[in-house]
Amino acid sequence: MPYINGQYVVTPQASVIVNDNALTAPAVAPGLGLLLIGPATDGEPQTPIVLSSPGQAVQALKGGDLLQGALLAFSPGAGLQGPGSVTVIRPEAATQATSAIKDAAGTATEISLTTTSYGTLANDAKWMVQAGTTSGYNVTLATDFVGPGGQTYPPASQANVGLQAASLYYTGTGTSPTYTVTDTEFTVAAVTSDTGGTITFTSTMTIAQLAAQVSQFTGWVMTATDPNPNDLVAPGSTAIPALLDNVSAATVGTTQATATAVTANVAAVVNWINGTGAYFTAARAAGATALATSSTWTYATGGTTPAATTSNWTDAYTVAQSIVGISIVVPVAGGPATPTSTPPYQWSDNDAHCSYMASIGQPRRGYVGDLLGM
Repeated sequence: MPYINGQYVVTPQASVIVNDNALTAPAVAPGLGLLLIGPATDGEPQTPIVLSSPGQAVQALKGGDLLQGALLAFSPGAGLQGPGSVTVIRPEAATQATSAIKDAAGTATEISLTTTSYGTLANDAKWMVQAGTTSGYNVTLATDFVGPGGQTYPPASQANVGLQAASLYYTGTGTSPTYTVTDTEFTVAAVTSDTGGTITFTSTMTIAQLAAQVSQFTGWVMTATDPNPNDLVAPGSTAIPALLDNVSAATVGTTQATATAVTANVAAVVNWINGTGAYFTAARAAGATALATSSTWTYATGGTTPAATTSNWTDAYTVAQSIVGISIVVPVAGGPATPTSTPPYQWSDNDAHCSYMASIGQPRRGYVGDLLGM
């Protein structure tokens, strides 16, 4: 009459003990250093992308053989270790799509847009600019692309995108006060007396400094209303657009209560788009004035996904030479449609790459395989 699993039993009798100590998720192998090269639906070509999870892989690649390879690598099978991260390279020369937000007349480009995606899916990116509910513009960015499993992507939207950088009014004895703004200077003028003058921008001039200098002209009062009065008016760099909306001889109010708003709405839209990181990056055109508004979508165009060429694959393996910590390299596409005696060029490139890396003291193992079912 023994004790089995802490229970007193009477023989003869069948007893079963279940031990679930081993039923834990297999530990990942962070030092595996896996590199996959192959076509994808999205992702910047010829650029190493490090993925740390299946979800991140789906978000970055959207679809294609490269995504399937990454997902299989993260979940290789019961009891098998997967890598802590997977590095991927997309070889095909996919291009981004572009679009332009026009001026109020619908002719000149005020903001140039470039999609964050590469390939034909970039043509599904769209934008809409409407008049602001209270000020500035209502801006929406979105995409019609539907990912694996019917996954959709939410729009990015913001109401009243704009910036009142300063307020300006005239109290002098002249008449018909106006102001003019270009990307390089600010001019105030009135008829007959207190005629004002011109301030030429410098690369270090702030909104507060501009306001102070304009206020030195007799009869003119300018106050910085920018939440950050140290914003630069014209940084002198194409990476940072000139701030103020350009205007030509616009009427200026004559009391503090009727002060004219000096705006930077176009730059505010650019900054908001770039700050969201969603679907587009934006750049302000020189001499930007105001944006056309519409209640309809405008789609990006020009995104392409050409099939990867022999030279594209060779370039991808050249890029791979500079990646550290890689021990296994796998081309996830390119096997022959039917078994042949001649391996595809991806296999040869993979072998040559591993041999070269070994020759410089960074040995790598290469794995290749035929199409599924072969």
